[in-house]
Amino acid sequence: MRDNYYFEGTITPETVRDFLYFCNGDTRPINFYIDSPGGDVAAYKILLDCLNDQEDVIVLPVSNASSCAFYLLLNVKHKIKFIDDSIVSFIHFPRRKVQIDFNRQLVVEDDDEHEHFINRSKEDELSKQLYSLKLDKVKKKKLMTAKDIMFNIKDLKKILHGKL
Repeated sequence: MRDNYYFEGTITPETVRDFLYFCNGDTRPINFYIDSPGGDVAAYKILLDCLNDQEDVIVLPVSNASSCAFYLLLNVKHKIKFIDDSIVSFIHFPRRKVQIDFNRQLVVEDDDEHEHFINRSKEDELSKQLYSLKLDKVKKKKLMTAKDIMFNIKDLKKILHGKL
């Protein structure tokens, strides 16, 4: 018997905390349904680590797996099973939440500086993965000009073929 977990909405520390509580060190098999527009890069990393620590998970994207949710599909070690051909993913380079002063200098509080650079290195890892995707010229050009691109079920199956 498999437990079902439905992750819906933005990937945030709070929503990831709920999943951690659900797992609670248990090793029971899980069907992990995800329907998400993406979210916070640091929270995504915690969610990915938690999923990868589980022994038996099937990831089932539903409707939308965009931004960080797409990276989750790309990096999870478990099998992915599509249950609906209408799924879409909107992908873009990680967007940074930063403040810039009038001299175009980054404004970072002393306490936040270390966390800012940790998050930036995680975002850079994700950017490298996007560069390495084999995309057609139109999608690659859109991506390189900082525009969102959309993947449909056919694109996702091609990109994730080794995990299906």
